[in-house]
Amino acid sequence: MTTGNGTRAAGIRCIAALGIILAQSSHEASAASSRTAFIDRHRCAILTRLERIHQRGPVTTSRDRFIIVALQHSPQSYVQCIFFDNDTKMRCEASSGAFRYRPEDPVELGLSPDSLTTLLGLGFTRARPAENYSREVAIGTPPDLASVAELILTTLHDVYRADTTHRLSVMAPKADPMTDTCAEPSA
Repeated sequence: MTTGNGTRAAGIRCIAALGIILAQSSHEASAASSRTAFIDRHRCAILTRLERIHQRGPVTTSRDRFIIVALQHSPQSYVQCIFFDNDTKMRCEASSGAFRYRPEDPVELGLSPDSLTTLLGLGFTRARPAENYSREVAIGTPPDLASVAELILTTLHDVYRADTTHRLSVMAPKADPMTDTCAEPSA
């Protein structure tokens, strides 16, 4: 038989659990809203560059048919993708921090456990510590380049904590020179 205090304690636990669930849902909604705003701000510029790289073949080679998108002033926070297999696939890499400018720089980028979990959840893996995280993306024929742009931007937002205040640095030899036709340039 439950006493009045037991019923009250159970009610308090239910209210506390509901509060935690609502707070978590609010945080997840806020993160999704932030991601959507970030992707909306930069999608056009990244997608336009991917389309130009694709159009400027030859598809039989991968030479200079890549894009690197980094957070300005944070060169180890980047995603790079290259076309291969006659433009039916792209290999994308997310920075691990293993490739650095100076030998004395630390090897690891220092991803938080949450960021690493998110990166792995996005399908990236790493065979050895001295490599970047990577994944292959089947883009089909005709190529679904919007999904690649989405992957790049989602990774920058969710893993490297980019938001709409961050400016992007983009390197894409086959897409440059870039005259931006997008409403708000990203770089």
